[in-house]
Amino acid sequence: MPAQLSSKELEHGLQEILDSLRHTQQTLPPQVVFLHDYALYRFLCTRPCDGRTIGEVLTDIEHCIPMSVSGRNLPLFLSLLEEGEDSTEHLSFLESSKTEFLLMLYRALSDETRLRSICKLCEQLRRGAHFL
Repeated sequence: MPAQLSSKELEHGLQEILDSLRHTQQTLPPQVVFLHDYALYRFLCTRPCDGRTIGEVLTDIEHCIPMSVSGRNLPLFLSLLEEGEDSTEHLSFLESSKTEFLLMLYRALSDETRLRSICKLCEQLRRGAHFL
């Protein structure tokens, strides 16, 4: 199990990711087109973020991000019930969740209310709040 992040560490990580995403969005030439969401995710993960990359910071806070179970990743989620934490299925589900989370942040950059809600949810997850 990863070390528990403090509230300040989570807040700092999220703010650094958001700052880097904003800078990327402002400097990305309009003629750049990504063929699919995963290509955009992989590109965003390589962007600089407080001396590291967005992907590295995202890995640090991964246990505080919301993980959605959708039709696309439901089979992966269900397979986790039978597999260990280091299994390929576990890593695939985690990667899928990080992809959806980062793209959600990127698409919400112009909506401060939505970004605050996302950050609040991350903080609740950090504290171990249980949701139905």
